[in-house]
Formats: sequence, structure tokens, C-alpha cells
Amino acid sequence: MTYAPNLAKQYQQQQIVNASAAEQVVMLYDGAIRFCNMAKEAIAAGDIQARHNSNKRAMEVVSYLLDILDHEKGGDVAKRLQMIYAFLLRRMLEVDFRNDPRICDEVVQHLQTLRASWHKIVQNERAKKAGSAPAGESDTVAVRSAIA
Repeated sequence: MTYAPNLAKQYQQQQIVNASAAEQVVMLYDGAIRFCNMAKEAIAAGDIQARHNSNKRAMEVVSYLLDILDHEKGGDVAKRLQMIYAFLLRRMLEVDFRNDPRICDEVVQHLQTLRASWHKIVQNERAKKAGSAPAGESDTVAVRSAIA
């Protein structure tokens, strides 16, 4: 049965490699949300080390999202995302300082909102590939160009 974990990992890696840039951003949001929820669970369990580790992983994901912003192509959208990511990172620092699960909920709520926007871009990309681009598809070009 040692093959199952390896196959799952290979499948996951293949999914990432084959994903579009927007799909990869959605995956990053999913990871950050998962790690924030794990930090919240660790707070409830009184496990400070697990909270710290999970929160750190969430911060690494948001930091990566911040690092890959393309300010040249993304313009105003990239600037806004930079401000949002910086705000989220400050709030995540407070999770460790205050050990407050409500901050985790707040961060997750913001991440879910951002994820929903990027998921819409993914849907538009898929519709365009299928030949039925939805109305308003051009609205997503500015957001898509914010990521390198």
C-alpha cells in the first residue's frame, strides 16, 4: 500500500503543472485557507506549536502571492492586491500574538472573497477554450495580468 501516497502526490503535482496561472492562484488560496483553518483548530485544541506552524504556512502562501504580483502588467489591480496581501499578513501576525481564532475567521473570509474572484477568471478561461466566453470576460483581463 505504499504506492497510494506516492500516486496521490504524483497526481497532485501533475494537476499543478497542468494548471493555468489563474488555476494555480486558486490552488494557492485554497492552501492558505486550509492552513488558516488548521491554525484555528490548533487554537481550539490549545496546541500553540501547531497554530504557529499552520499560521506560518498560510503566511508563506500569502507572501508568495505578494511576491508574484506583476506591477507592470497589473497596474492598479496589482497595487490593490499588494495592499490586501500586506493587510492579511499583518492580521496573520496577530494570530500568533493574540492566539485569537476570530482573526483566522477574518483572514479566511478575505481569502475566500479573493478566491471567488480568481475562480471566476478560471471559469471564464474554460468557457473561452470551449468557445462560449461569457459576457464581461474582458473585465477579468486586468486581474489576470496582475499575476506574473
